[in-house]
Amino acid sequence: MLKFRVNGGIVTICSTILIPAECAIVITSSKEIPKEAGVCHENFKVALHPNFPNQEVAIGGMVSAKGWTELCSLLKKNLDIFAWQPSDMTGVPRSIAEHRLNIREGYSPVRQKKRGQAPERAKAIQAEVQKLVEAGIMREVYYHEWLSNPVMVKKHDGSWRMCVDFTDLNKACPQDCYPLPEIDWKVESLCGYPFKCFLDAYKGYHQIQMAESDEEKTAFHTSQGVYCYTKMPFGLKNAGATYQRLVDKAFDSQVGRNIEVYVDDLVIKSHTEAEMLRDIEETFRTLRKINMKLNPKKCTFGAMEGMFLGFMISPEGIKPCPDKTKVVLQLSSPRLKRSRASMGSWLV
Repeated sequence: MLKFRVNGGIVTICSTILIPAECAIVITSSKEIPKEAGVCHENFKVALHPNFPNQEVAIGGMVSAKGWTELCSLLKKNLDIFAWQPSDMTGVPRSIAEHRLNIREGYSPVRQKKRGQAPERAKAIQAEVQKLVEAGIMREVYYHEWLSNPVMVKKHDGSWRMCVDFTDLNKACPQDCYPLPEIDWKVESLCGYPFKCFLDAYKGYHQIQMAESDEEKTAFHTSQGVYCYTKMPFGLKNAGATYQRLVDKAFDSQVGRNIEVYVDDLVIKSHTEAEMLRDIEETFRTLRKINMKLNPKKCTFGAMEGMFLGFMISPEGIKPCPDKTKVVLQLSSPRLKRSRASMGSWLV
């Protein structure tokens, strides 16, 4: 397709047999293109790091040419904010935050029996463990009291996500009553801001380190041996509270003013392009201070709409997530006809 800039945004000409006719109309017509016609509101992908061209950030289609240039320049000056490979993620310093289990006294350790894994899942576990060991997120352990099993979950793209069954370990830990923000208020507070930046932390929870005395309690079975986490894993009790406590302290001066954050979901909100650039720079300074890295492939800057906490935030208002409502809307109608009496007996 062919894309070019105009005053109202970006015009896109798709690759069809009508292109010659459309180009002729554009060349011969002296009228200005209406803002409502042909303007593309979609986000554009931009490669920032020359050594990682496949890891692109998204930039909103309604950002002006001047804003586009300044935003790209700002992002390229702050390449250290992004984690381009797992080794770039060194983690938040322990002096700022670390996760402790605080297991109740007198609670006996539980060693789960090893569960068999299908060949495809075992291969995925081996690949994931090797990747996390190289990144310093896991290490091999030889003597352990607690032992769990990995659980493989299929992602929407067909790949595997490795989780660990920490059921027994979580039962031994008391509840951290640190309050989480109100989701409704967080979502509604983004309305009225034309420029939003949706940021995603690289491997979110893994940026917070586990307390050294609790690392081996996260041990789990694999076909190659027993490994434990050195960084906070997903699925541990109170992991969300630990993460929320970190971001609340780190972004205390910004929350409500120019950002909204809920655990690992962070959105920068701005009224103008100039404000957006200042807010991004301020947020980058905070991220650099706590040594938290972003995932470039999942960050969007200067967008008019985007997903936040399961809701689509757009200029028209708040909408439910299309992927979630699509399943409900596509449900087929009931095919079995039953009388009220038979339905009542069936329900009983």
